[in-house]
Amino acid sequence: MTVTLYRKFNWPKYEQIQEKLVPYILEQVDQMPERFLFNKFTLEQKEQIFQLVPELKETIDEIIGDEILDIKAIYIDKTFRTKNVAHIDAEEKTSDTYCRLNWPILNSDNHETVYFDTELDPVWEEVPGGTGAFTYNEDTLERIGSFILDAPTLMNVLEIHGMYPLGNRFPRIILTIDFDNSNSAELKKIIDDAD
Repeated sequence: MTVTLYRKFNWPKYEQIQEKLVPYILEQVDQMPERFLFNKFTLEQKEQIFQLVPELKETIDEIIGDEILDIKAIYIDKTFRTKNVAHIDAEEKTSDTYCRLNWPILNSDNHETVYFDTELDPVWEEVPGGTGAFTYNEDTLERIGSFILDAPTLMNVLEIHGMYPLGNRFPRIILTIDFDNSNSAELKKIIDDAD
């Protein structure tokens, strides 16, 4: 059985959204005293995004049909390691699917997101910024798919994946959006219905 891992969208009003969203996100990231891999936006910042870019929330409601729980800026600079970054985004794997919407901001196409398969168990690893992930030794993994984030993409983050540089344009900044029901059958169906 083939597992659908992600769905890339031809997002409505994408250019209009980007014109307002990208400058705001870059300004917010620039003001962060420290930049971690995952930088969570405050409730105030999230509300500011919705006020500045109402089309973002409108189109997310239309396409995803779920409330936005969290918005984080993923920040990768030249110091991000390039070996054994394969991981799943969970402290405990309590379901088979957990979907996040990843949104391009800056140099998002500088990395390829690669999916893997393995029978081996992961190792828990702490990540600076107060989070962690189950990571895998990439020498033991079988590559099963990949994409470049050049459009909004809903991805299953409980399948083993990692981000690998294709060029030398840094920093790479993307938004990752969690939903109230990120592990729901409805979001999995949106991915499974990918063309």
